[in-house]
Amino acid sequence: MTFDQTLALAPSTGKRNRMFFPHLSSTCRDDLRLIIFPPHVLLLLVLLFTLDRLPVSAQETATSAPASSSVLSKMEAGFSNGQVVHTIQLSGTVTRHAGSAQDSGTINLIASADGSSQVKLVLTSTGTIVETQETIGVNRSCNRSGSVGVVHDSSGFSCSMPLVWFLPQVTLQSAVLSPSLGTTYQGIQNTAWGACHVVTSQVIPDSATKATVSFAQLQKLSSATLYLDSAATLPRALTFVVPPSSGTSGNSVEILYSNYRNISGVLIPTHIERHLNGSLELALEISQVSILN
Repeated sequence: MTFDQTLALAPSTGKRNRMFFPHLSSTCRDDLRLIIFPPHVLLLLVLLFTLDRLPVSAQETATSAPASSSVLSKMEAGFSNGQVVHTIQLSGTVTRHAGSAQDSGTINLIASADGSSQVKLVLTSTGTIVETQETIGVNRSCNRSGSVGVVHDSSGFSCSMPLVWFLPQVTLQSAVLSPSLGTTYQGIQNTAWGACHVVTSQVIPDSATKATVSFAQLQKLSSATLYLDSAATLPRALTFVVPPSSGTSGNSVEILYSNYRNISGVLIPTHIERHLNGSLELALEISQVSILN
């Protein structure tokens, strides 16, 4: 609103005009049609007058923060150039750290857009370790088995983190995004990995399940935070908490992604690290990629 428009909206006020413009004739004073506005109205008019003269870019700065879908769309375009990846297989070498001990071998990983995955490690000393998780959902099941045949099963809240930890991009493709997966854009933040787009994800229970679960507890235990490089929109890190099998304290997990390469038409991190409670647990070097659509 311009100052002239502000004056035009005001009715004629007689004596009040003479208080502010005594040097003008009565006709000119009446033409001004100025009124004495209450302080809060005057402040509003001044703000409108000022905004009207701000550059367009200045007005847009406060409202142009990208939405979650926009940021994830850029990540998706970089990942597969618009091609929907339903299932993908990665393979390479792995080093496993357990305290001061280390073990190495090969690794084979399978990730699906529905959130299901399988990780198979074949280690020189430890033998074979297989980790699996089912489709995203409140009642999903996760298993971990070793070469001695012991199977550790977890389900429900303790297995509710919705993203595939070694390749979260595959879970966040818009064309196949699970209705059980919710995302929220937290803006650009300065992090240990530089300036990053920050996106949080969590499981959304369906209407039939909402009445039977603690929604607040589900959101907390299924929450994962993804950090995307602000320039290239590539995943740099993923953090989440996995509840232990007993007790109340959780295990803090941090996944780091680096050395991106285009292999078989998809852009993937060829170096992936998994840290547990601040200590390096797994270091992966990916050398082969196959799309299993």
